[in-house]
Amino acid sequence: MPNASIPRLTRCLVIVSGLLSFTACHIPVGPNRTPGGSPGGASAASANQSARPDRQQGARSAGTSNLPVFLIDLNGKQIAKGVETVGELQVIEDHDGSLKDLASREVTTQSPVSLEIHGDSTANIAKKSYRLELVDHRQKDRDLPLLGLPPGSDWVLHSCGFDQTCLRNVLVYELGRQFGHYAPRTRFIELFVDDEYQGLYVLIERVRRDNDRVNLPRPARTEADGDITGGYIFKMDLGEGRPTDQVARDWVSPVTPTVYSYHYPRFDQITGAQKAYLRDHVSRFEALMRSGKWNDAHAGYRQWLHLPSWVDFALMQELSMNPDAYFKSVYLQKWPRAMGDKLAIGPFWDFDLAFGAAEFRHARNVEAWGHTMNRFGGEHVLYDPPGQVPFVPEYWERLWADAAFHQDLRCRWQELRQGPLHVDTLHTMIDGWVEQLAVALPRDVARWSDLREDGHHGGHEDLKVLLSKRLSWMDANLPGTCAA
Repeated sequence: MPNASIPRLTRCLVIVSGLLSFTACHIPVGPNRTPGGSPGGASAASANQSARPDRQQGARSAGTSNLPVFLIDLNGKQIAKGVETVGELQVIEDHDGSLKDLASREVTTQSPVSLEIHGDSTANIAKKSYRLELVDHRQKDRDLPLLGLPPGSDWVLHSCGFDQTCLRNVLVYELGRQFGHYAPRTRFIELFVDDEYQGLYVLIERVRRDNDRVNLPRPARTEADGDITGGYIFKMDLGEGRPTDQVARDWVSPVTPTVYSYHYPRFDQITGAQKAYLRDHVSRFEALMRSGKWNDAHAGYRQWLHLPSWVDFALMQELSMNPDAYFKSVYLQKWPRAMGDKLAIGPFWDFDLAFGAAEFRHARNVEAWGHTMNRFGGEHVLYDPPGQVPFVPEYWERLWADAAFHQDLRCRWQELRQGPLHVDTLHTMIDGWVEQLAVALPRDVARWSDLREDGHHGGHEDLKVLLSKRLSWMDANLPGTCAA
């Protein structure tokens, strides 16, 4: 039942917030630090468009803590996992904050939509996350700009069910852009579904290949048709399908106990030739990392990887104390030969259990390394073999043992600590977001008091304290030295 203090609406409504009132400093980025943000064939202008901090967020919400509103009407239909539920979306961006004047306010976007439950762990809690797909009246994908974001059809409405602050994903994605990479853009929202207030959500772009997101060229369908070497997007997520699927969503590495999933081209669109090329390339990299030449200066991993993305990925996973760091919700890219034939890693994705939100695998220990999580064993998968995958893949264990990689980590860490990872910068960013959420958070706490025992009160201060401690510990304990 909706909270008594929240007015009922004649149409189902989602309130979406316009985000950032503050944008921290942005480190100038060279041409080789943009995994997915600026692949080789892209212009500098398009690269900067993909990787720059989301300044539009600040322009939208300066001076106000009223979040924009989405109205979603499902006509009483239930939302399920794996099943698309059709409805209608309306977006209201300008209102007085009381939620009582929405019927008289301008609708800035209206579209048919389909919704389904998003996520694994969050699917089992009361406040669920949703995949939101914009469609036309024939149920075909429809690209529209939402709240100043580039046009797209695929979005997530993230519930922050495990994140007391609703800031963890927002923080990591903003930092990813300030590091110089593409990362999903976000907007805070409040949500109504069929007249029921659902609370504070975060609107998030889903990872897609296009000029404004992961900017990779399309691979040729076969070698005879052109360059089949890239670009591809694939991921590690314990497998997205089942061994019995007629059209495989995943493949099991023949070299290591790893399950990969096709992302772009989609599993039901990728050709047999593309599958064979991608699988073979990844297997040859894994075989190299098991060989005696894995760290050879001329033939080793440095010739295979887009190192800036791998260094930043490692630093972000360790800074955030992400318990899923190296084996789950991990996107990878294969760049075409014209861009160097590299394997890049990213975009960042799914950090709601990071920064101490989870307890398992020492996820609240500010003095523990995530890359040593294999001491806890591994995670079960449906595919047998391997039956179980390690928490940290073999090639990550080798990278973290390499002196040259240590030097890369330390030099990059020192650079970032003077910019986006300066403690004052991080605290100011968090304070700015908290100010934006001043009106919506109390409503969310009232709606979900049974889910959030302690509500949101003080959560952002705990996050700031944890960040400060983790930064100091990594300053002292990150391996490697950086020559002046």
